[in-house]
Amino acid sequence: DLYIQVDGVYWHGLNRPLDVIESSHSPRDKNIIKKHNTDIRQNIWFKEHGLRLLRLTDLQINNLSDDEIKSVIKNMIS
Repeated sequence: DLYIQVDGVYWHGLNRPLDVIESSHSPRDKNIIKKHNTDIRQNIWFKEHGLRLLRLTDLQINNLSDDEIKSVIKNMIS
């Protein structure tokens, strides 16, 4: 009952404050807002269905060791 999703920092807008992204009119930022809203709906859906969703960023995947990632996963399931 644990699902893992890797969110790209760039495409999920995780490298800037949400209010900055929302105030922009660029096509990229409009897509980021849509992705943000989808992420919120996913979080709610998983919670409503008693499932756990672990979100890691692409930067975390690239910077954490395998043991660190395993530790994060182990903490989620225990």
